[in-house]
Amino acid sequence: MVWMKSRSCKHCRVVDSKKGLMSWEVTASLLEREKGCLFSRRRPTDGESHLGVRVSYAIVDRRTQTLYACLDHGHWGCKLQRSRDRGKNWEEIPAPKYLDGSMLKDDRPAVLRYQWCLTPRPAIQPGRLYMGTEPGGLFVSDDEGDSFRLVESLWNHPSRKEQWMGGGLDEPGIHSVLIDPRDPNRISVGISVAGVSQAQTVAKHGSLAIVA
Repeated sequence: MVWMKSRSCKHCRVVDSKKGLMSWEVTASLLEREKGCLFSRRRPTDGESHLGVRVSYAIVDRRTQTLYACLDHGHWGCKLQRSRDRGKNWEEIPAPKYLDGSMLKDDRPAVLRYQWCLTPRPAIQPGRLYMGTEPGGLFVSDDEGDSFRLVESLWNHPSRKEQWMGGGLDEPGIHSVLIDPRDPNRISVGISVAGVSQAQTVAKHGSLAIVA
């Protein structure tokens, strides 16, 4: 990927909770977050899961109706779970892992501390997911979350060690990954605190090239 600096479910919906409750509704209506739980404005939810565990992010992949839950177990670290049957059963899949030798700006080893967001690609690229994390790594999966790899072009960007800083949490975090609806090969990444970076997918390799 080439990066550049920029100035600036259809059938099931999920919302995350910081009090350890995840619930969902098999419907086209939108779930909302209120007082630390997931619920539907229109009718009771169709299920609950991960009681007592902090859910940092939850999403349904509309391409496959697969549910994903990013879990923060505190002492036990970050976990990632997936359900292919609308929440009836869950399976743990490997959470992203930083490469050996990946370092923060003060030469501390980079380790996964928080899963900020998970964004599916459009249907033109089935299986691809992007995950934003703390301490500032963007990860990509091409097999529906079975494995993730670090987007090194962004991690190795010259601005990361010199200009990125934590905002709200101790280290920088990628909190948003947006796909351009006009050009699905172009993505924008929101970094706290480092503004917005944009990238273009290199079709030949499926990698990202920083363009701003």
